Amino acid sequence: MEETKNQTTNVHTQEHILKRKSDKIYTRSAIVLLTLLILVSGIIYSSKQSLPGDRLYTLKINVLEKIEMAVHVSSKSKAIYQVTLLTNRLDEVQELNKSDTVTKEMEDIFSTELSKESDALAVLIAQSTDGAFPKTEVLSTINNFASVAGGIEAISEQNAKLVTIGDTAENIRIETVRLYKDKSLSFVQTENQETVYTFIATQLKEVKDELGNNALSTGTSRIAKTYLDRVEPALKDADLTKVIVSIAEAQRFIRIEQYAGIETETSQKEATSSTTTNTQASSTVVQ
Repeated sequence: MEETKNQTTNVHTQEHILKRKSDKIYTRSAIVLLTLLILVSGIIYSSKQSLPGDRLYTLKINVLEKIEMAVHVSSKSKAIYQVTLLTNRLDEVQELNKSDTVTKEMEDIFSTELSKESDALAVLIAQSTDGAFPKTEVLSTINNFASVAGGIEAISEQNAKLVTIGDTAENIRIETVRLYKDKSLSFVQTENQETVYTFIATQLKEVKDELGNNALSTGTSRIAKTYLDRVEPALKDADLTKVIVSIAEAQRFIRIEQYAGIETETSQKEATSSTTTNTQASSTVVQ
């Protein structure tokens, strides 16, 4: 009987030892796992703050952003996220603008990424033939993209070290504006008039609200109003494509200044040109 009792005690002791060992293994595993999670989280956070030329920038653009894009399934969702990616580039160029160590390599890396974003958007828009991506939202997405590209261009104009980036952003803005005009024409030609006029009214109200609610430079305000002044005559001529494009131009200049925090050289030039044209027209009338 005593022997049986001793055997039982030994079994309990062994079970206790095994349980302690198991607990230690689980604890160590949990610590390792937690450490890995903290490490990975730190790397992800650091990569999101990285700039062209940083070691983690490749991870940011080739892994993290690709994973985030994969989450978006529809062409609409992907195209809208493409604007988000370009906004990421806008944040980066703002940081580059503050840096004293911008190299040619950094410029080239950044410019290449800008071109990739633009090409990707063009492909997504070309594929957006399904009803899940209404043409009105296609137009808004394209104009948002052009506005962000204009913001990058405007920031780069202020820094001699960002010339290549500025040139790339300018070309992207011009190409995106051209795409917007093409899609506007298609929209007017294929949609019923009620849909077109509803879109015009919505966009016009939105731009006027933005114009009234933001402290803008004189040049930007003037050029935005100049484009809006073209709306009424175009409506009388039933040139609805011109109406849509004019409203978008006004909105773009407003948003570019908001993104860049400065009046763009383009708005200064166009405002000056507009003033000169109006002065010449007035002189002609007087004569």
